Amino acid sequence: MKTLSKLHTIATCAGLAMAVCPAPEVMAAGHAHSAADRKVEQLIRLIDKDRSGQVSKEEFLQFMGEEFDRIDADKSGTLTRTELSQSVIVGGGRKHPGGTSK
Repeated sequence: MKTLSKLHTIATCAGLAMAVCPAPEVMAAGHAHSAADRKVEQLIRLIDKDRSGQVSKEEFLQFMGEEFDRIDADKSGTLTRTELSQSVIVGGGRKHPGGTSK
């Protein structure tokens, strides 16, 4: 059950990350410097360990697993609203291991 909860949380965080990404037509229209685009660039810098400019599935899953473990303060295997609010994915300002802070 803990694995299912963890996967659900990772999927939720991934959805949050995707929510800040502007649509391709917005990017094509020259609005590449929006707040959402800056957030996406920040996430890429944070997650992209090999500095390829792209995030592989392995990099993404590693980041999300580390992020989950970092913010699961009580180590229950689930995240509360308070814990999730500390994630760099939703704008929590704490530093992620191996990355940059907000």
